[in-house]
Order: sequence, then structure tokens, then C-alpha cells
Amino acid sequence: MGVLSALESISPDMVKRVKVLWSLPLNANPNIEVTSLRFDHAMILVSLGLAHRARASELLRACGSDVNSDDYKAASSELSIAAGIFDYCSKQPLVAWGGIDGGNVVELSGVFHRAMVELSLMEAQALTVRKGIMNGIGLGAMNKVISGVVDLAERCKTSFGDLRRSFTWDIPSITMMHQYVSLFHACYKTILFHRLGLEEIDNSEYGKSVCFGKQGSLPSDVGSLLKDKKALAEMPSFIELINPVFDFASKSFATWEKDNKNIYYERVPDASDCPPPKPACLAKITPYQEPFAIPPQISFQQASCLVM
Repeated sequence: MGVLSALESISPDMVKRVKVLWSLPLNANPNIEVTSLRFDHAMILVSLGLAHRARASELLRACGSDVNSDDYKAASSELSIAAGIFDYCSKQPLVAWGGIDGGNVVELSGVFHRAMVELSLMEAQALTVRKGIMNGIGLGAMNKVISGVVDLAERCKTSFGDLRRSFTWDIPSITMMHQYVSLFHACYKTILFHRLGLEEIDNSEYGKSVCFGKQGSLPSDVGSLLKDKKALAEMPSFIELINPVFDFASKSFATWEKDNKNIYYERVPDASDCPPPKPACLAKITPYQEPFAIPPQISFQQASCLVM
């Protein structure tokens, strides 16, 4: 921003000589060189959002299973900050900043930025769930928070699906992120409906427990993804973590259905009669602001001529 604010004293020809080679790990074209400080500005914003997400991962590794650690709280904060940066990016004309080739750069896509907002909030909310369960927060209140994770994951999955369809070529990193979110969504949906079913078992509402079990059962496409060799290679630790959740819940769901057929004979209501609790979304965006005001003489639209 200091460079941008000083452009009044720099000629356009001099600006054109400034080149930065950017590595784009999310894009099919791994490297790009553009003579536009606006493009550099855009890429710095995206890199900043990704850096906060990376910092959250480092903090979570450092605190391990201690959900009351300061690092655990800081990781949640880092994800909220990342969400704020990507939310800011989604409202800026970053593709225009990138110039003619900007539409081919994933990192400049508004759809990508929205997906990253949902992803960061989804993961931050999941940290709240984990802490709540470990600290014994009440069943009903916690189910609403888990329902919030499922809601965010559903939106995130849709956003990454839209992102994949917006490009004519397959981008392996985006495909992997879409698969990760699909598994994440299925995992928390299973957890939610298993908890709701257990609650109905305690209330001797066996038909309702079967209904919740059916809603929490693993979709066939997710089941296939768990066996996909490429997905296993890309996300081994994550899949290893969630597989026991699916295995344990599926056994419970089968037992509930078997017991109701052979012992209780209760009518199983329709899914519309047994909806999940209204989502409670506790993860919030931390708004991002530029450290300096963007100089009015700088063009948002032109890549080759930065001084209007």
C-alpha cells in the first residue's frame, strides 16, 4: 500500500518494469507474471487469508487435544480473520485487477472467495462443537451448534461445486477441497442425527429414533469417496479420523431399526416430521480493512496502466 500511495511520483513506464512472479498452487497454471501492482495487491490479500488458515492449523497441532488451551482459542480466531479477508476479497473486483488473464486465475474468483469464507466459518464452528462436547455442554444447546456446522458445510459444499463448474478444466486442489467438505458435511450430519436419535431412545420414542437414523445414514456417493484411492492418498489422516464416526453410527442406526421392527412396532414418521434443530451459528467473520485507504488515482480496471 505504501508503493501504491507513492504512485503519483512514479511514471507508468517505470511501474511496468516492476514484475513479480507468483506461484499459484490452486491453479492449473502454477506460475504467472503480471506487470500490475493491482494484481500483486489482489494476490497479497488472498495469500494473507491463506496464511491465517495455515496459522490456525499450526496452533491446533500445537495444542493437541487440549480444547481449553489458548492456542485452541487463537486457532478459532485465526479462522474468523481468514473468513473476513476472503469476505472482503469477494466484494472487490479482483478479476478486473488481474487484467485480461484474471478470469483464468482461481485465486481471483469471487466464487472461490465465498467458498473460502464458508470453509473458514465451518471449521471455526466445528472447533466450538469439539470444545462444547469435551466440556459437557447440554445436549440440546450443543445439537443446535452442530446443526450450524451442518448448515455451513452444506453451503460450503455448494460453493465449491459452483467453483468447479465455473472452470472448464479440472483443478485437482479444488476437487480435493470439494471432497474434503463433502466428507466433513457427511460426518457432522451423522453426528447430529445420531445424537438426536439417542435423545429419542431416552424418551422411548423408537419410531422417531429410526427416522433420525435414516436421515443420518451415509449417502452412497460419500461411501464411495471413503474408498477412493486418490482421496485416501490426499486426506489419509482426515479419513482415518472420521471413519470410526460413520462405523459407530451406522451400527446404532441398524440396531434402532431392527429393534423397532421386532420389539416396539412404532410408526416411523416422515423426515419432514422430524427436522433437525434450527442452526445456531456462533462462528463470526472478523471484518478486514485495508491498512491504508486505496489512492483514488489508482485504476481498479486496468492492468497495464495503473495511473488514471
